[in-house]
Amino acid sequence: MKIASFLYPVFFALLFFSKTCFSHHGFAWSDQSNFSGTKELTGQYNYNSSGSSIKVTYQSKGRYLVKFDDLGDNFSLNGGHVQVTAYGSSKSYCKVLDWNRLRKINVTVGCFNVLGENVDSQFTISVRNPDNNEASYAYTYADEPNDTEYTAENKYTRTPGDKVVIKKITTGSYTTTFKGLSPYLLEGAHVQVTAAGDNTHSCQIKSWYKVATDLQTNISCFNTNGSPVNTPFLVHVTTQTFHGDDNVWTAYAWASNPTTASYTANSYYAKPAATITRNAVGVYKVNFTGVSTFSKSNVQVSTYGNDFTHCKVHYWSQIGSNISIAVNCFDQHGFSKDSMFVVRLVYK
Repeated sequence: MKIASFLYPVFFALLFFSKTCFSHHGFAWSDQSNFSGTKELTGQYNYNSSGSSIKVTYQSKGRYLVKFDDLGDNFSLNGGHVQVTAYGSSKSYCKVLDWNRLRKINVTVGCFNVLGENVDSQFTISVRNPDNNEASYAYTYADEPNDTEYTAENKYTRTPGDKVVIKKITTGSYTTTFKGLSPYLLEGAHVQVTAAGDNTHSCQIKSWYKVATDLQTNISCFNTNGSPVNTPFLVHVTTQTFHGDDNVWTAYAWASNPTTASYTANSYYAKPAATITRNAVGVYKVNFTGVSTFSKSNVQVSTYGNDFTHCKVHYWSQIGSNISIAVNCFDQHGFSKDSMFVVRLVYK
């Protein structure tokens, strides 16, 4: 078939568009903490909906660059969204230092010990770059930490509702209100938070709840000493368990009873049913039942509550329709600590 020369730009633009327009979601597990150069992440814990590669580069101690090829979308003004969680048994935490997208989504991840020193660590990462009106999630980037009140920038905000309004209540204490989001929520829904910016600060969820047609999330951020600090952060809301834009499912739970030996998670905030077991101080196991068999998966964890704590993924596994996720929590001195937390499993 011959194509008229004047149609060449349109033809190649359509080819480019067809590759990027429907690329929405990616996740990865960086399973080595110290290595030379760049390695490609493959296997069951890594997914790029564009079908292209995922690479991680070791830049320096505790600093990594993760690239999701072709997951960016040049045809939209959307800046995308990132969540990061430290992985493993060590007392480390990780965060988003920076990210950008142009065909690729490039995320710089920083990992630290409890003193705020750079430390090599494994981590899990989840990214989104939607280009449609999928109503199964919402997110925002709170990038003006010292402002008393502002509307989140559209480039880094995605919601099937209205705008997102962010308020600073006191130092390190914020509300993010997703206007008009409540009608889209499956019961209590689910929230994750990650601190952002090239610093050692961390953030956690104090609470979230519906206010009329809005969803309000309350966020606290701290420095390594546990003192409140103003810092940018990213909030992700899972409104439904199925994400039709790329056929991905989500399971989630709120672990609300940190000193109880074993209990069933509140079903209003847990989909599907989840049982949470405390094996020792700050050591937990979350078990989801009735999860369909999957070939790809990712886990994100955020600390919940008023007390400064770090919670992270230790590991996760699947046996039949049962999913087991191990979570460890510790204080600013590196001692194990009982804590509430929220956990989200994404699988495909």
